[in-house]
Parts: sequence; C-alpha cells; structure tokens
Amino acid sequence: MIESADIKEILADKEIVDTLTPEDNLKLKNDEIFKLWEQNMHDFVPEDLTNFVIEPKAAAVFYEHIGHETPTEVKGAYYVHGGVDAKPVSVFVQDPIKNVIYKRSGEVQGIIIFTTTIPGEYTFIFSNFEDSTERTCTLAIHTYEEKADPI
Repeated sequence: MIESADIKEILADKEIVDTLTPEDNLKLKNDEIFKLWEQNMHDFVPEDLTNFVIEPKAAAVFYEHIGHETPTEVKGAYYVHGGVDAKPVSVFVQDPIKNVIYKRSGEVQGIIIFTTTIPGEYTFIFSNFEDSTERTCTLAIHTYEEKADPI
C-alpha cells in the first residue's frame, strides 16, 4: 500500500519528469491531435472503466494486476469532469517494484501509455494534494491480456 508521504515525495522529485505524450506538441492543431489519438489509440477499447472522486488534499489509488511475461504496451485515458472549469490532477503509475513508469503533472485529461516491466501489481495514483476541492475523474485502461471473466 502506498502512503501519502510516498506520493508527495514522488510528486516533488524533480528527477522524475513528466512522460511526454504526442499531444504535448503545442504546434499541433486540433485535427492533428485527433489524428495522433487515432494513430496511438486505434486499438484502445477499455476493459476497465471507473469513475471516482479524489478528496481535497488527498489521492486516489488503484491497483491492477498485469501478468505479461514480456514487456507489453498498456494503454489508458483519464479525464477530470467539469468541462472548461475542470481542475487538474497529477497522475503516475508505478510498476510492481515501485519504479515510476508514467507521470503527468497538473492535467485535466491525458493518454496513459507505458510498457510493462515485470508481471505483478501496478499502481495508478491520482493526486489532488495541491487543492482543497474534490475532483471527479474517469479512468479507462486496457492491459491487452486475456481475462478469465468476461468484461
């Protein structure tokens, strides 16, 4: 289980830089961003989808067992509800040995793409430590694994 102090330490660590995603290119026009989404997320069909609330000055933490024996690309997307008034969150993913393999700071939406390192429990952390109002978010992920139970 990850503690609040651990989350704050990761957020403050300047050596853990934000993961670059295709939409970070500020020169892109909306139609180019949509094309990038199509190129990178064309096979993305969420196998897990959840809505959740992040309390003020807190974090929401989710665990996902991913059993790939070889490095495999996992995809996801998240957004904060609220439209143009949505307030940002910080998001990061840790592999089973607690390495940060994805990080985005202060965003209201984003694409999550990372490559698994080893089989085990991956941790998805959504931080709202910076603000005193709650956030409602949606997270969708696809691990590209065969599931025993139908979705």
